[in-house]
Amino acid sequence: KRLIQKKVAFIVPGKQMYIPTLFIDLKEFGTTPAVKREKLSPVSQLLLLYHIQKRSLEDIPLGQIMKLLPYSAMSISRAADQIVKAGICKLDGSKTKVLKFLLDKRELWNTAFPFLRSPVKKTINSDELLYNDDLIIKSNETALNYYTNLISTSPDIYAISIAQYQELKRQGIKGNQGLEGYIEVWHYDPKILADGCYVDPLSLYLSFIDDEDERVQIEIQHLLEKVKW
Repeated sequence: KRLIQKKVAFIVPGKQMYIPTLFIDLKEFGTTPAVKREKLSPVSQLLLLYHIQKRSLEDIPLGQIMKLLPYSAMSISRAADQIVKAGICKLDGSKTKVLKFLLDKRELWNTAFPFLRSPVKKTINSDELLYNDDLIIKSNETALNYYTNLISTSPDIYAISIAQYQELKRQGIKGNQGLEGYIEVWHYDPKILADGCYVDPLSLYLSFIDDEDERVQIEIQHLLEKVKW
């Protein structure tokens, strides 16, 4: 306000431009509200990552996708609608709906990336769960050590789905504060996308998005080289 009173020219990038000698006085020019991207649901993300890494879902009726992914027809239908709204694919057909992806797999990943989230809901410490037969899928730095040159000295880290975790709790097997290992509870079943006994590269990549360790950030870039685009 004082600069305007004294007729001193100034520019606030993206906010205001005041150049009295040129008779310019613009406020909040070129600004648009930030568009908030809605993250994909766990089922939608699983469907997309399955298409990229496991098997093409192009032209497969939605009803048949149920045989590949353990979800109801309603859940698969909602997942398909969500990725269509995200501009990632389209639905084709009148009575029998099939998915039509608009990009090749690498471009699909790049386009969908802003809509994706870490698959990890929470991490717990537990000794008991480490010896449970359900714990066969390794994750986090244990998996990153398998895929890349990362050298990790941390205890093995495993991933299980929310449903598995809830079942273990129902059986009375609860996490404790033991230091022998860690369990990641995932929003979707890591076994569906797993590469052998390790979580899939793209889900692993997403789980490290917010990690501030520079060596981790360098190594997760190598994960993308493990995907057969």
